[in-house]
Amino acid sequence: MNNDPVTLTLPFLTWQGLTVLLVALGVFIAVGLVWVMLTGAEREKPPALESWFTALAWVLLPVWVLLLAATLWGMWEVFNGIKGAALADTSFGLGALIAAFLGAPFVIYGTWLRHKTNRLEQEGHMTDRINKAVEQLGAEKTVKFEARFIEFKRASGGDNLYETRINKGQKPDLPDDVTWHEAKPWQTVDETVPNIEVRIGAILSLERIAQDSTANDNGRDHVRVMEILCAYIRENAPANNAPKFEFPHKPTDDRIDKKLKSRPYTLLDALERPRIDVQLALSVIGRRSQPQIDVERAYRDGREKPFFLDLSNCCLRKADLEGLNFSNTSFFRSLMQGAFCKEANFADCNFRYAQLTGISAEKANFSGAKIEICDFSYANCANADFTYCHISFTDFVCTNIQGATFYFHDNYANTKINRSFFINVHAKGALFQGDLIGLNFYFRKHESEIYPSNSFGVGFRDARLGAHYAIIGEPRPQMAYSREWLGAAFGDRSVKLPEGMPRPGHWPDWKLPDTGEHAFDTEWLKWRANPDTY
Repeated sequence: MNNDPVTLTLPFLTWQGLTVLLVALGVFIAVGLVWVMLTGAEREKPPALESWFTALAWVLLPVWVLLLAATLWGMWEVFNGIKGAALADTSFGLGALIAAFLGAPFVIYGTWLRHKTNRLEQEGHMTDRINKAVEQLGAEKTVKFEARFIEFKRASGGDNLYETRINKGQKPDLPDDVTWHEAKPWQTVDETVPNIEVRIGAILSLERIAQDSTANDNGRDHVRVMEILCAYIRENAPANNAPKFEFPHKPTDDRIDKKLKSRPYTLLDALERPRIDVQLALSVIGRRSQPQIDVERAYRDGREKPFFLDLSNCCLRKADLEGLNFSNTSFFRSLMQGAFCKEANFADCNFRYAQLTGISAEKANFSGAKIEICDFSYANCANADFTYCHISFTDFVCTNIQGATFYFHDNYANTKINRSFFINVHAKGALFQGDLIGLNFYFRKHESEIYPSNSFGVGFRDARLGAHYAIIGEPRPQMAYSREWLGAAFGDRSVKLPEGMPRPGHWPDWKLPDTGEHAFDTEWLKWRANPDTY
């Protein structure tokens, strides 16, 4: 066996090598610093490769200027016959340098021109894709079917002649006061209808364009695509053309009594779902990625406030919005009765004058939303988040708010009245925080009950339930929540009651912490599990 030792020669780092490494490290750090200065406020966006090349160019610009100056100095020495000139001994080196510096601007310009041309081609291709998709959004087709027309007169219409069309297999639906009618023969009718299949393809193409724009172009076309989809929904599902929903929603004095007497379940069952293409457009908008949402928040277009999705005055009855993200969207005056909104994100949305009667919104997020003159009657809002909502004449009549969280803005001036109406709500486990002055609570209690069953387990924390105030006359204690029902509720020392009003005996006499053995949620659950022995 050969026992000769094996020798490994490790590279030795000379001073020259160390100098090269330090220079390279310095260039790398300088490029990073210049990139940070160039990008500035756009650093939240994904860094583009161009920005790194731009930073590198700025760092190497002084080096190139120094080399150019040294070359020109050497050429001056050669042409003036100065002895010992560095470039005098080799004509090849001089020619190479001259060729390099003369050709460098043209090489750089050619590279920039090719890059610019490629960029314009990409933008043109994206524009063509958008135009093609928008053209397909208006696609229509002609269908043929058998129909007949019926002429009739009405008692309330005098001698006026009315006409309606009935398709084959459809029963006539004439007014009750018809005095005469005559059916015309069956005939083939041509009708132009939306081409749903083509429109679905166009909507999916726009979704892909928005995704590609966000990933490759800092979202330049993403906002435009969202505007196109929102406009498509507004035009194809307008609230003005929707059938009437015979349920009181205007802020009149007798609306609460009318809502208690009206049961909208039959009306909700009879509602039609949105057309397939409209539903798909809603789904595409609601499933945007977080980078796409970040692009929208950074987009200004000359306005102080960021971009928001505009779905105002739309008919979205029975729309499927489950789990979708519509934060910072305007649903102003939209009709959303019976919509499926479980776990949907409606943070900071505008629901002013919107009708959300009978919606299914378990675990939905309404935090920061504007819900003034908005109707949540007969809705299922269990475990929903209503933190810091803007409220005024907001109705929760026969609404399921079990486990929901409410946090109301301050009303220390006591000027805000009729802020919200919680009438016969199912409030077990609901948590109310903030300033409750101006809210209206009412629970129906059966004769055999000590407390209304639907009010048991309500929690109050950091809440103002009472105050001394008067609009006219002497100040007197006012309660937002009846003292008769406090025995079925839970709170701690953070709850403010009118001065002199006794606190329920089961309420802890100190402010419970957020965490730990005696956290508020822990003690609240203990009391709800066994209130008699708590």
